[in-house]
Amino acid sequence: MSDHEYRHTYTESIHAPVHAVFEHCRDPRNMFAGHPKIQVEDATLAPEGIGTVAHVLNRATPGLTEHVTHEFTEFVPDERIVITSHLRVLNRDLKQHVGWTWSFAPEGDGTRLTLDFENTDITWFEDVMYAWGGGAQWDKTVNGWLHHIKAAVEKESASAQ
Repeated sequence: MSDHEYRHTYTESIHAPVHAVFEHCRDPRNMFAGHPKIQVEDATLAPEGIGTVAHVLNRATPGLTEHVTHEFTEFVPDERIVITSHLRVLNRDLKQHVGWTWSFAPEGDGTRLTLDFENTDITWFEDVMYAWGGGAQWDKTVNGWLHHIKAAVEKESASAQ
């Protein structure tokens, strides 16, 4: 692992049961819906969760499209989903490690959704980009994404009652 990395934890309180939030997020099409820069091309759901794969186009960096494969590498129902992502840009596989740990925990009458993001072995240039505002922009994007998940799940939960 290099000295260049970006790690951050994001949280969202959702007024819906843990099971409802988890079930919504177990499908990558739902998980990435509402993300302004990600388009899910296809997704294959594994019955037991581990091995679920989504291929997406990520347009978060102006002028570049990343082809990303997200794979569920750990899956504990109603508790945790761990995703490892493989990135390809300009027909080149990137060597960096991108990992996402989605944790679901009871909080009052609802759920605390926590997303631990890690991007390690990044280039010095990406490290500088995070430091000069790219990290703040990424934080804004991820928080908006989690807010969209919150709105979708709360709407589903309200209509189910």
